[in-house]
Amino acid sequence: MIDVDIIDEMTLLKRQLKQKEYELEMALLEVRMLKKLDEIERRRYTEKANMKKNMKQSKKLAKKK
Repeated sequence: MIDVDIIDEMTLLKRQLKQKEYELEMALLEVRMLKKLDEIERRRYTEKANMKKNMKQSKKLAKKK
């Protein structure tokens, strides 16, 4: 026969496992979101740098004419 204390402990451990699985899922989601944010910021920085470069080139061409 299974002891009631063992059943209670198993139930507690199952709950703790589910909680840890949830926490892991949230942490992985946060990592994915941060990576995406980093990608967006890098893209935005590159676009701004390219815009500045293009403006400088346009000014040079305008001066030559």
